[in-house]
Amino acid sequence: MSMLKHIVLNYLCIFDKIESMNRIEFQGLSIKNYSLKDSLKQAKEFLNQTGVHLILCMSHQITEDDVNIQKQKEWLENMNLCICEENDLLLSYRSLFHLKRNKNMKTDDFMMLYLRYLVAMKSTIMIVADSEDSLSNLHHYLVSQQEKLNIQKEYVFADTEERDKLFNEINDMVPDVIIAELPWKIQGEIMMDCQNMINTKVWLGLLQGNSLSVKRRKL
Repeated sequence: MSMLKHIVLNYLCIFDKIESMNRIEFQGLSIKNYSLKDSLKQAKEFLNQTGVHLILCMSHQITEDDVNIQKQKEWLENMNLCICEENDLLLSYRSLFHLKRNKNMKTDDFMMLYLRYLVAMKSTIMIVADSEDSLSNLHHYLVSQQEKLNIQKEYVFADTEERDKLFNEINDMVPDVIIAELPWKIQGEIMMDCQNMINTKVWLGLLQGNSLSVKRRKL
């Protein structure tokens, strides 16, 4: 085999790895991991469409031992958009071979730009978390990103048995966007339940323990 052919085959193998890592793999389920540009485009379009649209900001490892794997797969399949950061291996490949990142995903980049758009559109926002401390931290993070966010209601939701109360609060307000930071076992279930029961355009779910949460605690 010629040296040139060997180099070409090696590069093709690397590109295959990069393409596969641009998808989120979970227990046999493959979810497209969109670029930052494409993710923002979709998220903006949701605001002009009917129905509830589900956006999940997640890490590559989100499983919880006390949640059925099949149920978690069903949750992910029903998301309209998953935001997932590039893992370290993909970033190292791009750096080693001088490949353009093409602004692939960073959850905090997405949040900063999407929140800016919500301010520009004068969107009404409701935020949800599972404790007063978490709610305060979430508020602080969001306002630190965009101080002019129109946050009209804050709600503590720690028990899925009280989902009807949460849904009533949402339907009384009818916010454009709900931003909720909850444990995965609560977030996944409530996002599935809400689709036909609430009046909002976007439910943006943040998972506790992801990189965005860690960065926020350092603020």
